[in-house]
Amino acid sequence: DLRLQFRAAVQVSGLAALAADRATMDRALRVASSLAGDLGGPLGEWMWPYIRAGVGLLDGQLHEAERHANDALAFALRTGSVPEAATFYGGQFASVRAAQGRLHELAGPIGSMLEVAEADHALTLARFAAAAGLRDEARVAYDRFLVEHDLGALPRDALLGATIVNLGRLAALYEDHETAQAVVGLVRPQQAVYARSTGVDQLGGHVLGTMLSLLGDVDAAEQAFEAAVARHRRFRAPLLLAETLVERARNLGHGPAAARWLTEATSIAERHGAHGLVASVAALR
Repeated sequence: DLRLQFRAAVQVSGLAALAADRATMDRALRVASSLAGDLGGPLGEWMWPYIRAGVGLLDGQLHEAERHANDALAFALRTGSVPEAATFYGGQFASVRAAQGRLHELAGPIGSMLEVAEADHALTLARFAAAAGLRDEARVAYDRFLVEHDLGALPRDALLGATIVNLGRLAALYEDHETAQAVVGLVRPQQAVYARSTGVDQLGGHVLGTMLSLLGDVDAAEQAFEAAVARHRRFRAPLLLAETLVERARNLGHGPAAARWLTEATSIAERHGAHGLVASVAALR
């Protein structure tokens, strides 16, 4: 059954991505690619472009990611066969615009969705809202999430990694030391694992380093960042690497090492058209 073979290949690629096994991920994607053209329908014309958009984001190929995301959405709108397609598209499209430094263009829609977001998407939308310039609105959503959820009892499901990543990003933004301490406990067992949302998201070790830095443990944060940088390099994840280099430099403060990380992050971001990351570097210089 071609459909079962395709789904199996996609599942293997996703699991390999979480474990930073690029070779296995790429082999599984080649198998999926060889099957997608013969499938058609939701698997070949929605799921496969959606997956390719996620890989494009991982590789820093932002225009390719946007093109594939648009192809997936077009099929879903044309056929009405994928009810959740708009949600998945929104996550990928916002990720592209965030990397490009253009998320402010979506401030209106993001702000509207933030007011009615379900718990599963609240932190993702809050993160995007803050990056779009809606920091006060994002803070309200972030605080509401913390009131409504016991961080020690979050569901151990496929969304846990993304929840932890977004909690960490927002805790760092708002300098929330109490939440940062809780996130440290959550992320330690996952520091070698990538989060998953509408693609591959940040590594647990990046989040651990960011939280330890916020809490003032510069040496432990540097160790976490060093391991995360090495894993990003092996996995060939340029934009995730650049984000980690920025936070590593922030942790070190001024000095030759921090300057070296910022220079590399700038080079990566400029090469991939990730002007949002360029702006993050500029803010530290």
